[in-house]
Amino acid sequence: MNTMTEPDTSADNGLHLISVSVEKAMQLTGISRRELYRQIQKGNLAKRKLGKRTLIPYQGLLSFIQGLPTE
Repeated sequence: MNTMTEPDTSADNGLHLISVSVEKAMQLTGISRRELYRQIQKGNLAKRKLGKRTLIPYQGLLSFIQGLPTE
């Protein structure tokens, strides 16, 4: 059975992540950069831009993963 446990997203100062970079999203989920951008294009995954940097809201990333089929 595949169970995704929530990673520790707290910073040293006790704050929690509200967004992650595409690179961090790749590390957290095991999904490739190409597939993450494909899901963003399809509207299945939200993104925010800060200059050239793409950020993915953390709660949206969790919701996306939890909404995937289990089989």
